Amino acid sequence: VTGVQTCALPISQIDALGLSRDTLIIFYSDNGTNYRVTSTYRGQMVRGGKGKGSELGIRVPAIVRWTGKVKPGGVSEALFDTVDVLPTLLDAAGASELCPKDVDGYSFVSHFTESIRGPRQSVLIHQDPRPGWDKDRFDLIRLALDERFKLYDDGRLFDLREDPFEGVAQMIGSEIGRAHV
Repeated sequence: VTGVQTCALPISQIDALGLSRDTLIIFYSDNGTNYRVTSTYRGQMVRGGKGKGSELGIRVPAIVRWTGKVKPGGVSEALFDTVDVLPTLLDAAGASELCPKDVDGYSFVSHFTESIRGPRQSVLIHQDPRPGWDKDRFDLIRLALDERFKLYDDGRLFDLREDPFEGVAQMIGSEIGRAHV
């Protein structure tokens, strides 16, 4: 059973029960794909970057479905973080008052339904993969980014519009891209 088939079953049940107009579905991942997986990023075939701080390790798609409220086929470059899920779901349920005042996330309901700019201006990432039985291949990552710049805790700064691969060739077929990055 593929991931698409796994997701299709509950979605088809939501539709069959007539609940699709009352159900916001957010499908996303917490980090990039395995280095053995190839995909298209900014028009180039690239290797996955799971566990890395690069765009290929942290920028993943999120798919949103809410029949009658979210226009199908839309594309957004907005920054969306895991901490935004709770405020978004509570807002969609009409229960935003239940969201703790000190939560770091933002509701994206208006962004999804009205196509206005996303409320998040930046993301702070602290990824410590330890402990874990298979985490020794991943590094501690600390960085901050906005829609244009990324700053690592070691002082490296990248302009993601000019250098989306952060100085490292990740394209399939590139000799450097085949190296362990």
